Amino acid sequence: MRIETRSSVIDQAAPTKVAQKPVSLPETHHHSYEKWIPLFVCCITALLYAGCYRFQFVYDDREQILGNPLLNSWQNIPLLFKTDVWAFRSPYLHSNYWRPLFTVWLLINKQFFGTNAAAWHLAAVALHTAVTFLVYRLCLRIGCGVLTAGTASLLFGIHPVHLETVAWLSGATDSLMTLCLVASLLLLLTAIKNAGFRKYAAWGGSLAMYALALLSKEPAMLFPLAAVAAGWWNDSPKSKGIRFLTAIVTAIPFLAVTGVYLLLRIKILQGFSHPQAAVPFLQIVINAPLLLWSYCKLLLIPVGLSVCYDVNLLAQFSWKAEAATGALVSLAVAFCLFLPRRRRLLGLLAGLWNVLFLLPVLHVPSLPKNDFLHDRYLYLPSIGFCILAALVLEQLATNSQKNSHSLAPRLVVTAAVVVFLAWGLQSQQIYWASDLLLFERAHKTAPENQIGAMNLAKTLFERGYRDSALRLFEEQQSVHSDEWYANYNLGNAYYLAGDQRAERYFEQASRLTDYQYEPYARLAELRLKQQRYLEAEIPARTAAKLQPYRPGIRQMIAASLVGQGRKQEAVQELRAEISSFPENHQAQAQLLEVESQLNDPPEIGSQVSK
Repeated sequence: MRIETRSSVIDQAAPTKVAQKPVSLPETHHHSYEKWIPLFVCCITALLYAGCYRFQFVYDDREQILGNPLLNSWQNIPLLFKTDVWAFRSPYLHSNYWRPLFTVWLLINKQFFGTNAAAWHLAAVALHTAVTFLVYRLCLRIGCGVLTAGTASLLFGIHPVHLETVAWLSGATDSLMTLCLVASLLLLLTAIKNAGFRKYAAWGGSLAMYALALLSKEPAMLFPLAAVAAGWWNDSPKSKGIRFLTAIVTAIPFLAVTGVYLLLRIKILQGFSHPQAAVPFLQIVINAPLLLWSYCKLLLIPVGLSVCYDVNLLAQFSWKAEAATGALVSLAVAFCLFLPRRRRLLGLLAGLWNVLFLLPVLHVPSLPKNDFLHDRYLYLPSIGFCILAALVLEQLATNSQKNSHSLAPRLVVTAAVVVFLAWGLQSQQIYWASDLLLFERAHKTAPENQIGAMNLAKTLFERGYRDSALRLFEEQQSVHSDEWYANYNLGNAYYLAGDQRAERYFEQASRLTDYQYEPYARLAELRLKQQRYLEAEIPARTAAKLQPYRPGIRQMIAASLVGQGRKQEAVQELRAEISSFPENHQAQAQLLEVESQLNDPPEIGSQVSK
């Protein structure tokens, strides 16, 4: 890897020639620049995200953080490494998300901060700021000058497309993965450059950080390809054949770590991946350029951002796919031609980084149905984009000051870009403040998206706008009548509103899913209220089987058994409930009541009173 020396890290003010010494600022100015730029970048990044400290828990935070019983004890850490992120909902729910480092991060935050949303957001912003600093260090290590490194890291730190990762607490998967991967790459570059103990220590640290990245999110599996590039791109005068062999050897330890990870993943998830949507391979290929172009637009013009987007996959090749392919190729060629020859290799690698880590999200069958495009998927890839953008700004300034060594033109152009991104960040940050703002924005931006509509209806219902919510629930159920979620949400709204139609939709939802406990639990609760004890027992037992981590479900089984006169069996269920959840005082009181009835049975014809 070509590493810039101290005298060459400051970006040159004019194009260099073979026989011409590069013009640079005095060495004393280098020091004054270098030590303040990363501090300035990190402070600006943290300051622009300061509004997040007032935000609430939103979207999946309410279930994945507040409603996750596995985050309530340090003793659950081993279990977090043996299950996927949604295991607390049901052990029968096999997702594609084995991310134990992320769930441990949530547990640590829960233990220290409880339900203090401000503290959670402070930790999330600190994590993003740490990633921004590492991006600056990475830029220096790969040969960018101080100003270019500062520009790239600042663009990364304040780019509005990162709002979903930073302002949404459940989006920390991407910042954790990126922190570990960039740290791994920096350590790898150190290992390549050094010898002796420092070399092997850096190798060990790089592999350890890569393992942690794998435990954060799945796209980290592509990092060995970046290791190949790191092994190839160095100052060694060896032949191309030797350099190629060195590059392959560099990737082998990372491939070994990946192999161990895959074995563990397949064992825990009972398979490498579980398709979420039935999409033929040809359709994946046809839509890949469209999705890539959509991500490029989000990076270039980050306005109109939302938690979800309307994405209609093409069934066959059309002019849209051709146009997207042409636009991507034209953009890549334009960047390559614009950069000077000495920067083209770095620009090419930055562009490849951007595309490489977007490849996993182009495989749409592994993503949730009708949920194929998200800002957070750009967090790691955008490092390449920001480096490329910084190189372009560097060249623009160079072209504008041909015979001048002034930094003013460059600073003006960079400031204009920074102001635009800061405006985009500040103006769109507010949408993550609450569920109502978030899903109103989502439904307005993507009116056909089921996730935005459903969550908006739930939020409206909780806030008392029941008529509007019911209309939206009914509309979604009519469109998605074959999905359990649509039927359950409508049934739940009817149930809370006292509408007798609730049972029909709970039954329909339970027929459409084999692993979601909610419709079974609600069905049992409804029938218990109607004193239909025998009919309540089966859905209550099904809910307890699907969701063993949630307190209170076995109490419903016990209530149905007591109603049928099977009090001894009810005692066993209540003892099992208390054994799993000792803090459930309601179950303890219910157990005492049932045991007292067993010890002092009422005479025939008498009524039991407590």
